[in-house]
Amino acid sequence: MNRVPHIFKIRLSKETILSEGHGVRFNAEETKYSLVASYISKSLLDRSCIFKTEILENGAKTLASVFDGSTTIDQGTQKILVDTYPNLVSTLEDMNYGISTLTV
Repeated sequence: MNRVPHIFKIRLSKETILSEGHGVRFNAEETKYSLVASYISKSLLDRSCIFKTEILENGAKTLASVFDGSTTIDQGTQKILVDTYPNLVSTLEDMNYGISTLTV
């Protein structure tokens, strides 16, 4: 059984049009590993895109095997390079509107 985070966040190099629940395929061009994930929302903390891990494909066992520096996503007719690595989501900072917008 593979142990991968159920939710991760990542910054994309270009603005993408994603709607809640939208399925996205991340493809590692060099290794051919891929990951299917569902878009959840933007992080309230740093505006990164938050995704729910759905399926690791083509022999991928971890997020690191997919995000190897050659990863792209298909956005319509163009491929968008994912030039960053995924981070874990902190529920209090990224998703809880009441906590993330407090000012002192």
